[in-house]
Amino acid sequence: MIPQTGSYNPDADIDEIGINNISYLYPDPILIDGIISSGEWDNSVNITKWYMDADPENYDGYNYMYLTEDRDNVYIALDLVSDQTNDEAGEWVGLWLNTNETVIDDLDFMLRDQIWHDALNEGMESLIFDVDNNQVMPYFNYTAGFEQFAGFGIKTLSGFVDIEGTFEGTIDDVNSGSDSNPATMTSVWNGTHYVYRLDIEVTISEYFDLFTDMYVDESLAMGINSRISNNVTISEHYYTVRNSTGHLLLDNPKQTMPINTGTSYEWTEGIEGSRDNYTQDDTVLFSYIGVNDVPFKTNFDSFFMVFKHTPVSILGNGAIRYPYSTINNFDMARSFGPSQNNASDHRMFEFKIPKSELEGYEQNTDLGLLIGGYGTLTAVFPNSHHWLLANGSLSDFDIRYTPYYYYHDMPLKGWNFLNDPVLNTIDPDPSDNGSVILDWNDDAGVVNWTVIRHTSMIDETSINDVDIIAIGLTSSQYTDSDLLNGTYYYGVVAVDSIDYLYISNIESVVVSIPAPYTPPSDTDTTDTSDTTTTPTTTPTSVPTTPTTSDEVVTPGFTISVAVVAISVAMIYKRRRN
Repeated sequence: MIPQTGSYNPDADIDEIGINNISYLYPDPILIDGIISSGEWDNSVNITKWYMDADPENYDGYNYMYLTEDRDNVYIALDLVSDQTNDEAGEWVGLWLNTNETVIDDLDFMLRDQIWHDALNEGMESLIFDVDNNQVMPYFNYTAGFEQFAGFGIKTLSGFVDIEGTFEGTIDDVNSGSDSNPATMTSVWNGTHYVYRLDIEVTISEYFDLFTDMYVDESLAMGINSRISNNVTISEHYYTVRNSTGHLLLDNPKQTMPINTGTSYEWTEGIEGSRDNYTQDDTVLFSYIGVNDVPFKTNFDSFFMVFKHTPVSILGNGAIRYPYSTINNFDMARSFGPSQNNASDHRMFEFKIPKSELEGYEQNTDLGLLIGGYGTLTAVFPNSHHWLLANGSLSDFDIRYTPYYYYHDMPLKGWNFLNDPVLNTIDPDPSDNGSVILDWNDDAGVVNWTVIRHTSMIDETSINDVDIIAIGLTSSQYTDSDLLNGTYYYGVVAVDSIDYLYISNIESVVVSIPAPYTPPSDTDTTDTSDTTTTPTTTPTSVPTTPTTSDEVVTPGFTISVAVVAISVAMIYKRRRN
């Protein structure tokens, strides 16, 4: 793959009213329908194209990733031009994000795992979507038809209790695998025989450091494999799993098994304790019991815990060891058809992720992004149909290694948004002199205000026809003068230091100027006691004289279609969402 990075194209129309074209101001809002329509994503913060060498039935060529944002959401689109086979069997797509520049680099495997796990929902975010089943990819595969095993050495001796006899040894001794330095149990006389009993309590949560609660819930059984010898041949030797109340079941062959009575080391694969054996705190109780007519010692040089659980979903040929999604609230749509980048039918995805799902997004850092999936392509592992957009080794699908992420400057990331301005009720109403005094709340974060006016309610439809009557105001008051009779609707748009727009509430006022009084002539005998005012008319023009000389005012300026659409997308649509 050959990554190539581009950016949005400035829209000159917006500059006409002094508002810069930041990428999150769209001529048209993004519709999450899975179809990358012409022009829909052209103003993205970042457009990346990369080359994929696809399998024979697909297309070798450039593919496209679009990344952008608005006040509340992050948007990602994937135009997989190379994927020209419409087969969703087993297909999935994954997004991995780094919102606060967490660093996980050249560390050993286990340490890298732990840091990545601890950073989930603290900067590292993930979304893996199971296209085949139209759902977030489940961490565990409940339809696999098999069980998965996990093995660990003994992690603690806190659960070792010598009920009869004496236990001696350290954590290193029970994990050494060395005949010369084992842990030991020394028998004790109980009145009829020399015996020992070693109880071992194993708590599942102590053995799964990552996604602990999930593995506890999906644990199916556990057992202990042990390597044991005795200093003399003994009469009886047992390994048993106790029931959930802790009682021994020595007469139950499903819960008790004989183990090595001789003097040579042997491995014993212990009976597993199933969920029926688990206590309320997900602990399983095991016992080792030895019986003989003469004193003896039993040597333990290795214990190996074996856990059986529901299998983990296997992704990326096993390269994605933890198929975990932190993001569960999102919109996603996909399609198979042509796009502006290629006229042939191919796979497309569109995602809308609320920023509330992305802890750390409030920090003023670049956004790291790594994307990959499985489809009908061969772009990472030969003949495996996996593909990847990563900054570095394209054969190592390692979601934990943060140098593999591409990092993007997002204009709104870490930005503290202002509150929408509040336009006060217009007083007096009606106005009898053709002047309207507008005032609104001040805000230290506002660079300037723009005043808009219309002769009908300003909403998603009429905003296409509003008049901009003042631009660049630096005080929170404005007087609109020389108005004709009629009803007028006003709004105020605040602009912050990155040219983000905030629209106020809409207020209306009636202008009703009385007709001038005309005294009767000497020859006029008509009763003039009832004076009729001039009928209300809709204004046809706006005076061209600015009200105050120290403000930048543009009376009668009609907002452009581009700005109108921007206002609709950024203001009204944002309020609905």
